[in-house]
Amino acid sequence: SGYSQQTAFFGDVTKDVQIARELYHQGKYNAAFRQYEKVQKQVDPISELYSEALYFKAVSATKAGHTSGYRMLERFIGDYPDSPYLNNALVNLGDYQFERKHYAAVLRTYAEVDRSSLKENELIRLKYQNGYSSLMTENIDQALTEFTEIKDRNNFYSRPATYYWAHIMYLQENFQSALDG
Repeated sequence: SGYSQQTAFFGDVTKDVQIARELYHQGKYNAAFRQYEKVQKQVDPISELYSEALYFKAVSATKAGHTSGYRMLERFIGDYPDSPYLNNALVNLGDYQFERKHYAAVLRTYAEVDRSSLKENELIRLKYQNGYSSLMTENIDQALTEFTEIKDRNNFYSRPATYYWAHIMYLQENFQSALDG
């Protein structure tokens, strides 16, 4: 069997991508941002690696607290509608909006998320944040639906979801359910 030789350029890019991924997964978002920026400069703008670097650069900026991060996510969502990272970008943007208490924006962003592709813990967090955002924008029926789906599960959000579900029951004058909750 024969071995092919890789170019030094390909090896450098692969190494840089690996370093960037490790930094991101370690929560070192500023360093990951810079590393993904370095990767972007090395690859073709129409390549999959470029869009991956752009996505992770935007998420890293957002998680590091850079004010430009959410704009980078919005631009990524608009520029790469067919990206395999689109759903994750929407979730990250919605999470950012939720942290900033932009509840109407959260509802618009989460409405575009493909919930069937989320892991269970991600789905539960999304439902809680969507329910809370609905409650804050006075969309009581939507909030009730979201809280009902997660309140009886064993997870981090079940107790607060139960509290808000009971609050909605009280507002709807269903006092026994409110008291039970």
